[in-house]
Amino acid sequence: MTRLIFICIILFQCFSTIKAQEIDYSIINIDTIPSTIIEKAENTELPFPKENPLDAFNTKPIYFIDSLKSAQPNFILDSIFVEERVYSLGEDSIKVLIHWKSNNGLTYFNMHDDENICVQEGLKILNNTGGKLIEVKHFDKLVDSARYISFKKDNKIYTFDPNRIFSISDSIRAKTMIDRRRTYQSVQVLKSLPNAQIPSPSQCLEISKTIVKDFADTLIALIDTNATELLVALHNNKGFHDRCELSPTTKKWEIRNGSYSMNNYIRKGSIENQSCSDIYINPSHNLSGFFIVLKHSDFMHLVHDRCNAILQNENPIDDASLSVFAALHGIDYMNIEAKYNNTQEQILLLEKLEALWNKRQKNSN
Repeated sequence: MTRLIFICIILFQCFSTIKAQEIDYSIINIDTIPSTIIEKAENTELPFPKENPLDAFNTKPIYFIDSLKSAQPNFILDSIFVEERVYSLGEDSIKVLIHWKSNNGLTYFNMHDDENICVQEGLKILNNTGGKLIEVKHFDKLVDSARYISFKKDNKIYTFDPNRIFSISDSIRAKTMIDRRRTYQSVQVLKSLPNAQIPSPSQCLEISKTIVKDFADTLIALIDTNATELLVALHNNKGFHDRCELSPTTKKWEIRNGSYSMNNYIRKGSIENQSCSDIYINPSHNLSGFFIVLKHSDFMHLVHDRCNAILQNENPIDDASLSVFAALHGIDYMNIEAKYNNTQEQILLLEKLEALWNKRQKNSN
């Protein structure tokens, strides 16, 4: 442990004397020191014990730079036109709101109805940047904060994650329904529960080929990938930290996964880890707030801006997410993740997006 602390002190002294514009990123690629990852993680209040199993983390290129401060701007919402569309799902329906500011090639997309801070602040940034914001919404106010979408078909209830339906593979698309065959998130569906039946995996597969695929195709059509220069997915996560616990059976320390965060990408063997090529972590920021980008130039812009970022690799594992769909279809894409109810974190990330978008527009002129 003494040697570990000594290494981190030396690294901190080195990093604190380097100005951002003078950084040689080949030097600070510390992929050979996974223990440093854990020391930095402890600084973000992750409860790792001293005997943490280091081999649970792998050695993707991870960059650390010092802290970042940003002032909160005052936004004034101008004219944003809202269009509501209704789509059938089996015997139920879902609505999609399209917030229009302008047709400038920038599209924001929020697909989880329980992730509302990103929409609230996203509409403010939409007023600045222009473009459109697409929002998937439930009809029932009682489930206005539901993450998944449920519908009834032939007396069976199907539930899916709207960010796990964008695969060209029917079996991968069906997995989201197979995994959630006892999850119900719709008032209309809840009324049907006494008489409804749980679908079989084969029935989920058949539905994935028709109703769910049609809905995914509809969302892609609304995005209008031909006219979209940049697609930005807006997400919020719960921000629960990973933790280490002493197993009562093995008597060894084991990692218990928290909610979705940058830890998913650091953790060896995870789908996210296998689908990324580079990671940048600002140790003064929460691991719940970060970007996922497809272009190396965007990644390096965020690194220079000291903003947590993931660079997705060119061959990501198909998990039916929108980010993988975008990569496979040549769509310029970013994902912004911020913690639930952390408005300041959300504003900070959206500020960084606005700066990046403005830089792109300037360079294109």
